[in-house]
Amino acid sequence: MLKLVSDRRSGACDGSSRRDFLKVGALGATGLTLPSLLAARAQAAAAGHTVRDTSVIWLWLGGGPTHIETFDPKMSAPAEVRSATGTGEVRVTRGVPSELNRLLAEAEPIPGLAI
Repeated sequence: MLKLVSDRRSGACDGSSRRDFLKVGALGATGLTLPSLLAARAQAAAAGHTVRDTSVIWLWLGGGPTHIETFDPKMSAPAEVRSATGTGEVRVTRGVPSELNRLLAEAEPIPGLAI
């Protein structure tokens, strides 16, 4: 939800975030491009071309690790999707929780990972 006036009180800043800035910027970009898009659709309809309605599926996946934080380089995948750098020699010796040890015991062997 976009709030143009923040109800947060702060002495150092007005409470705006980068996300708020991007929301307002996206609204501005939409406002600048929408008239030309609607005019192009009307012109195509007047010329007798079928104008298809388009849909957007917004899938919000809040949380979870990013693609950088996952540890599966997929070395057996096709060349266009596998890791370009491969796996380096990783040695895990101490400070590893027991859950990670169980995960590594159940998982497929990862080349270069030594426990």
